[in-house]
Amino acid sequence: MFQDLDVMKIHALLEEEPRGSYKVNYIVTEGGRIIELQYDNKFTINLGEFKLLKKYRVYDEKMSLPSHALCFESAPFPLNSFEEAIGLFKNPPVVAINSITNLQDHHQRISIRGEITRIPLELEPAEGAENPYRGLRLTNTLMRPRSIKVKLWREKAFMTNGFSVGDKIVVKNLKVMEFRGSIFLNSMSDTNIMNDTEFQETAEGLVIGASFVRQIFLAKGDDTNWKDTATDVFGNIEEKKQDLDR
Repeated sequence: MFQDLDVMKIHALLEEEPRGSYKVNYIVTEGGRIIELQYDNKFTINLGEFKLLKKYRVYDEKMSLPSHALCFESAPFPLNSFEEAIGLFKNPPVVAINSITNLQDHHQRISIRGEITRIPLELEPAEGAENPYRGLRLTNTLMRPRSIKVKLWREKAFMTNGFSVGDKIVVKNLKVMEFRGSIFLNSMSDTNIMNDTEFQETAEGLVIGASFVRQIFLAKGDDTNWKDTATDVFGNIEEKKQDLDR
């Protein structure tokens, strides 16, 4: 359901993103709501601009400007009260792969870290298509679900140049999507990829045993049992054990 409304002032938070027959951007309204805006190609709404919209439509999760709508330059409105929300929008938290399916909002923005396990050579559905993408796959082998697909659309598909399978990366500013029960991540106009020099595979769970003789460290997580024989793990345990003995 939607309705045509009269007038609203908005401020553009990103560069607009062409989607073939329409464009997309994220805006903050004069009332402080951050929302996706879809609009006809005849309009231009770019990063930092203030606009006055007339005859826009409101859906549950987004707004739209149909071809009969109007869009004008507008005087700025104060953003001080929304600085925290805008800051979180522009720098979303890094989310673990296994926790994405538990997010309450399957349309929110996040960042993600993981190891590249697949970079397709060809774009989907094809390089000459109107909206091609490259389906990058990231994984964290210790947790389940262990991998997730990241769709890098249009020019973002070429951000994988210079990266290889096995690289640890952070992909910033992605949108969580759900289609027919499948969760994946979509690129946005400000999505970027960087090497993750601080990448470390982690797992949370209950420690069920440690052998200082055999140097085996066992723990039980939600989905798996795992062991770690790293010297630094036992070094830390030994130090704590000695502290307790004192």
